[in-house]
Amino acid sequence: MNMRYFIALWITCIISTFAVIPFTQTVALFAGTQPIEFTPITLAVMIAESIILYGIALFFGLRFAEKLGIRFLFLDKNTNYINDLIKPGLFAGIGCALTMLIVDKLLPLSSLSLNALAKSTRPFYGLLAALFGVVNQEVLLCLLGISGIALLLKKLFKNLSMASIIWASILLASFLFGLSHIPTFIHAISISASSTITRIVILNLISGTTFGLLFWRKGFETAVFAHFIVDFIIYFLVPLLSAIR
Repeated sequence: MNMRYFIALWITCIISTFAVIPFTQTVALFAGTQPIEFTPITLAVMIAESIILYGIALFFGLRFAEKLGIRFLFLDKNTNYINDLIKPGLFAGIGCALTMLIVDKLLPLSSLSLNALAKSTRPFYGLLAALFGVVNQEVLLCLLGISGIALLLKKLFKNLSMASIIWASILLASFLFGLSHIPTFIHAISISASSTITRIVILNLISGTTFGLLFWRKGFETAVFAHFIVDFIIYFLVPLLSAIR
């Protein structure tokens, strides 16, 4: 493990925890929950939690990814940033964002739709989320989730092909990542509102599969960049265009 890379990601994750606070407060209000009241004690707890959580996630996640041969573009001297990072991340990110917005429109009407959340977000808050929050999420989704599940599957099912392991790990990690978003909206979800849960899972499967495939085929940084493009479009451009109109 490259310690400089580990520390850089760790510091980024800790900073990001606080940079996305305005956006998370917006999401809480949108979902009908009470935003966290930030006191010195609350902030101290958040600092401790982020240090521990992302320290553990990175410690194991980087090791898992290295065992699978995942590329880290910033550590690879042979990286072609145009072909390995910018082009695939940009095109996949744009395609993923548009797909999510279109699918969200095609799903049953809901006050908790992605389009409604995007339009209720202040552009600056969305920009902060796009700039900072994506690293945290990809550490948990790709490094820890996808890599960890892939290694577990390789150990449990020795005859399983690598292609099957790749797809299974991506889909399972994306599904679990989607489920992890449900508690945020739990106060606004009634027992009969299974469509809202379905929406959350489907949209996260779309984004998770996109980032997961880039993670496997291009590298960790490409997945992060694509995630940035997706959030930039949905949570900055969409609310900005809505405000102009």
